[in-house]
Amino acid sequence: MRNLILILVAALGFTACGQQQNQGGTQAKGGDINVAEAAEKMKESDVLILDVRTPREFAEGHIKGAKNININGADFDAQIDALSKDQTVVVYCRSGGRSARAMGIMQKKGFTEVYNMQGGVMAWSRNGKALE
Repeated sequence: MRNLILILVAALGFTACGQQQNQGGTQAKGGDINVAEAAEKMKESDVLILDVRTPREFAEGHIKGAKNININGADFDAQIDALSKDQTVVVYCRSGGRSARAMGIMQKKGFTEVYNMQGGVMAWSRNGKALE
């Protein structure tokens, strides 16, 4: 019986991890996605592709149509706050760490659908995807 209770508690914990609650109290969509899923998501209308690397990294090569907002920049919060919270966002960086952090920040700020492209631009390139 004790094992069954532990299994149920663990299952509930894993389920809860799949959904984030944003500042407005609603369930936010999103989470980590791979390159193929990100590429499909980017084909949808009105999707913001957000590159959170430095301007120098962005200039060296970025995904076509991406907007650059440096997560380590002093004005990151102000620039994020100026975006529509109802727009679907696919966020990426070099390898996935900074973009995961950005996704968390955006979800806490009330964005309703934010996806982190795992592996970042390095995975994008490894999968034969073009950069500008």
